Amino acid sequence: MNTTNLLMVLAVVAVVASAVVLVNYVAISRTGMASSDIGNVTLVIESKIDINFTTRLLDWGTGNVNASYTWAYLNSEGVNINNLSWLNVTRGLVLQSDSSMNLTVNLTSSKSAFTFLDNNVVVSPPSNFSWKVNMDPATNDFGSSAGETGSCNASLAPTAWSPVPITNVIICPNFGFGTGANELEIDIALNISRAAPVGSKNVTITATAAPI
Repeated sequence: MNTTNLLMVLAVVAVVASAVVLVNYVAISRTGMASSDIGNVTLVIESKIDINFTTRLLDWGTGNVNASYTWAYLNSEGVNINNLSWLNVTRGLVLQSDSSMNLTVNLTSSKSAFTFLDNNVVVSPPSNFSWKVNMDPATNDFGSSAGETGSCNASLAPTAWSPVPITNVIICPNFGFGTGANELEIDIALNISRAAPVGSKNVTITATAAPI
């Protein structure tokens, strides 16, 4: 009788020991399945400088100075005085920036008034050739969309008529690139002497840009 009771107790102990081993095994297996890795997202933002004339040609056609006057005056704001048959031009050259940064913009003319209109000949009165920057689409361009307010600091841009020189002129030291503020209109004015030599007249205006 005593022997039988002893065997039963040992059997129960064996079962409990097996359960402990199983629990330890499961815990070890879960730890071994953990994993990690690292992913990367990379890109490069490059700078972009891109300006272009969206309106690049001003053409007053053919005409002459009214014989009753010593000069004729034409400008790209639609002013047309003392002339016979020259066309009416109502928009200047329009410069747009598709860049990714603010720019300093310079203008260069291939000729002065003396070489452009007077063919290097001294005449009386001498002809004049001027330009200015317009940043307001509602000013003097008959409602057409050209210059955009905010494209440049008006206090630093030549917004009043000034004689066109041969050398570089900064027309905007901080030309913007944001939508709605990235266009400048360069208006042109010609005061043509009645004594100016006849013939075809042409001048090239070049815009250059550099990062601020």
